[in-house]
Amino acid sequence: MRDGSGWRGGPVRIGGIALPLLCLGVLLGTAACAGPSSRVRSPRVDQNQLTQEELAVDPGVDLLTLIQSLRPRWLRVRERTLTGPTTVSVVIDGVRSATGLSELRRIRANEVREVRYLSPADATTQFGTDMAGGAIVVSLRR
Repeated sequence: MRDGSGWRGGPVRIGGIALPLLCLGVLLGTAACAGPSSRVRSPRVDQNQLTQEELAVDPGVDLLTLIQSLRPRWLRVRERTLTGPTTVSVVIDGVRSATGLSELRRIRANEVREVRYLSPADATTQFGTDMAGGAIVVSLRR
């Protein structure tokens, strides 16, 4: 039926103005016609930080296990250098760890105030050279 009544995608006329069928849904207040922007979205999680809620899920678990399960991308090798693959560095309370990732096994989630991942560029800017794999920055509760 193509008589302009809106059936089969034709325009709907309201007061002499032709409106697409989707606009009619918006005018009538039906959310189903409002389009994808009206969908309720969950809050966006910062992929470069572990939240307090994530740390509190299992407070006795070690930090490396928690990172492996929630942010495994932080632990992946980013690039290779002449000396071999580059690994992520670990910085705890502003001091670079000499033992690297194994240091995270000794830290429990309930001891941590904040955990953040820095990209290689950001880590180099903040802590200097030799951070080609990025950095996991840990702030402990004191």
